[in-house]
Amino acid sequence: MKNVQQLQYNPYDVRESQHVAIRPIIVAIQSKLLRFALRFHLDCVIFLAWIWKNQGTAGRSTMVKSGHTSYVKYAAADLEALKKKDKKLAAAIDRIGPIKREANPDLFSALVGSIVSQQISRKAADTVERRLLDLCGEITPERIHGADVALIQQCGTSMRKARYIKDAAEAVCHGAVDLSAFEGMADGEIVGRLTALRGVGVWTAEMLLIFSLGRMDVLSYGDLGIRRGLCKLYGHKTLTKEQFAGYKKRYSPYGSIASLYLWKLSVE
Repeated sequence: MKNVQQLQYNPYDVRESQHVAIRPIIVAIQSKLLRFALRFHLDCVIFLAWIWKNQGTAGRSTMVKSGHTSYVKYAAADLEALKKKDKKLAAAIDRIGPIKREANPDLFSALVGSIVSQQISRKAADTVERRLLDLCGEITPERIHGADVALIQQCGTSMRKARYIKDAAEAVCHGAVDLSAFEGMADGEIVGRLTALRGVGVWTAEMLLIFSLGRMDVLSYGDLGIRRGLCKLYGHKTLTKEQFAGYKKRYSPYGSIASLYLWKLSVE
């Protein structure tokens, strides 16, 4: 009878045995979940870093390549004059050093590039622009005007943007917008002419002033990177329009140079 009792089923012994058997499986699953969580966290960090890195990059276009890269031009004397206007900005300029930002002196291709790049990544915009080049050979008002809007859309953009691009080309070809006359116009007048085009807002027009027309006194309130740079430089949590206007007046007539450094500060 004693031996029989020793052979009786003990559920606790079986449960312990099963727990020991599956313990390595549990550990393996926990390890995989931990690695997944760490990788997900890293991907989020990389994505956020990409967003910060790309702040203020609109206005640049890769659609015209002529053997050498064009950059936003400013004189050393102008940089020194800007430094004298604000000690904090001067310290940032000295720490950062010279800044080179790509420019596109071809206003129409830059305009098309600005429309293409709205609300998409730089990589996606580059793909669309390359396809447009393949379609048209070169980005000119005449070539775009002669292209079917459906073919423009098939380059990878939305039909709405394709129509904006087509409308811009037609406006230039029909004389509604004379890009060659912009050189003799004031900044505000140019912004007014550009924003009359569908798909072109004030911020886009201001970026074209800097990166295509080489205007030296542009500080855009509509640019998140510039506002973030100002907040970091002067310790603001938020920035009112009145404060922004004060800084814009302080930096004038070198607002575009200040913009370059504020963009840089915004991503540090």
